[in-house]
Amino acid sequence: MNMRAMSTILINLIGLCLFSTHVVAQNIHKYNGSVEIPAKEEVRNITAYNGKVILGEQAKSGYITADNGRIRLKNGASSKSIEARNGHIILEKGVRVRGNVDSNNGNIELGDAAVVSGNVGLDNGDLHLFHGTIGGNAELNNGNITLDNASLIEGDIIIGHGRRHERSEHMIRISADSVVKGNIILKQAVQLDIAKGAKVGKIINAYE
Repeated sequence: MNMRAMSTILINLIGLCLFSTHVVAQNIHKYNGSVEIPAKEEVRNITAYNGKVILGEQAKSGYITADNGRIRLKNGASSKSIEARNGHIILEKGVRVRGNVDSNNGNIELGDAAVVSGNVGLDNGDLHLFHGTIGGNAELNNGNITLDNASLIEGDIIIGHGRRHERSEHMIRISADSVVKGNIILKQAVQLDIAKGAKVGKIINAYE
């Protein structure tokens, strides 16, 4: 075998080794314990039954589902969608979620420049946007909504029927520099604290 042929084989082997080190992880299922994805890593779907889920800075994932435990996406991380049964969902600076974010019991927070392209839904919990963006609707049954620091909701704010006997009357707070392009649809009585200068659609009292 001549030197040229040996060199070609060696280069091909090196290329194969380099390629094999860049493999996207398989689905992650954890029944007891936390799931923590390091910064800049990429995984497929994550399912955690009893433990928190943390996606490191600039890490990527598909669907994230957690039964009992909070979900935190650190700065610049991204996911396809997020669903939590019992636990807070925290999206830090520059996080991107391409689909929906839903929580049965727990707060949802969108940090600076965090974006949820789909809808955000909560049954029991508060929603707080701090210069965050929701591309669809924000729907709550039992909880408060706060939009601060030039936050944006492209769709509607919908307050469902809820369970008034469990909590006091809910509150919607919108800062002067925030925008709700859709309507505010109320299916129960809600306190409104909309600052002068805030841009919102119609306020529809659907419970009367």
